[in-house]
Amino acid sequence: MRIIFVRHAPTKATDDGPSPDEDQTLTAWGRAMLSRNIRELNNQLDLVGGRIWSSPDAGATPTAKLLAADLNFPEPEYHAFILNGDYEDLSAKLGEVKELDSLFIVGHEPCLSHWSEKISGVRPRIDEGGLFALCLDSLDPLKGHPIGRIGTGLADAPQVTEPLDFTVFRNVLLAQINTIQERLVLFEADPSDPGTAHQFRVSIRVARSLLSFASPLFSEGAYHVFRDWLKVIGGQFGCLRELDVLLEQWTGFVADAVGRTSLSKYIMRKRRVEEREMIHYLDSISISNELDMFQTWLENQPQNSKENFETFSDRRFANWNRRALKELRTLDYREWSEVHALRIRYKKIRYVQRAFPRFDRQFTLSGERLKEMQDDLGLICDTYVNTNILRAMISDPDFQQSKNEANQFIDYLKEAREALEMKMILAEREIIR
Repeated sequence: MRIIFVRHAPTKATDDGPSPDEDQTLTAWGRAMLSRNIRELNNQLDLVGGRIWSSPDAGATPTAKLLAADLNFPEPEYHAFILNGDYEDLSAKLGEVKELDSLFIVGHEPCLSHWSEKISGVRPRIDEGGLFALCLDSLDPLKGHPIGRIGTGLADAPQVTEPLDFTVFRNVLLAQINTIQERLVLFEADPSDPGTAHQFRVSIRVARSLLSFASPLFSEGAYHVFRDWLKVIGGQFGCLRELDVLLEQWTGFVADAVGRTSLSKYIMRKRRVEEREMIHYLDSISISNELDMFQTWLENQPQNSKENFETFSDRRFANWNRRALKELRTLDYREWSEVHALRIRYKKIRYVQRAFPRFDRQFTLSGERLKEMQDDLGLICDTYVNTNILRAMISDPDFQQSKNEANQFIDYLKEAREALEMKMILAEREIIR
């Protein structure tokens, strides 16, 4: 039997907060990501039938129902032991369905990754809307082996395993331009969804990273025009993203904070204002036309070098790594600008490494470890940014009833930053030694 653990996809929040008793609605990003991951899983495993078990929590049921519809499976069955994380009940219940080909279990973290570790010895990272599949080898004891993780985000550049030349690289970048177009459509369909805004911005960052990687091979004039244009577009979404991250971290600090505290309501009001400004901004420009011009320019770009492209790319990637390692050795975690710069550098490395796995052998960090490190640097940056946003909000006369919450949150962010800095220092020693 194959077991597929599914972490439920993100759902929408309202001003009144999520209802504990009624099914919530998947965000546009959640629907797109989950459907994409289901298609990818189906292609890999050739599913021929099965069942879906789900947590009865209102946040999980929309994911279970979408799974059933997309896979043409029977209606999901809801079990409290999935919500409660009861491993003994899971073991007993699996004995009743041992003849199944495939069983999907829709639930929550950290429960799903913990169950996977107990069964297969592997504790995976399962993102929202992500899937982790394993094959069950025995029921008593409950043991199995991992098949793999599905769900790395729609904005990732396509992976290339064929020999690398300039044409192949250019095709990857052209595909990423199409990804930007797709993410823009998703954002315009549901601008209130934090996922659509974030993934549109990420898709631009991926394109900028790939473009930067090959920058010595492009004619300078047009390259700088398109590079700067992409930076401006991504930057326009910066404030929206900062408010989403602030609300996400506040929700992590105060359980069920969305819509239930004066601070969360204030942040959501500010986000709606920023959302309207972004819609107005997008109406005032023509991103699609600019992307078409970018695509035409790129299609007509020859390799502006006599050097073999593989030789160039290997040397370029090694130089990026050396520079990042040098900055890591001298990093002062008290300097936000240094932390931010290193985070961006590792982000660019990861995007290129993700698109071209051949670079794995040139770097001491795996793609998973690199992302974890980049995320930790990002969280440190977020604590600085969120603290500055909160201090600015405190001066707003409309914010006074949220002042105590904000001050408590600022203290929490300081403690969180100190813990993350210690984690990064330990990781730094591991990498440098």
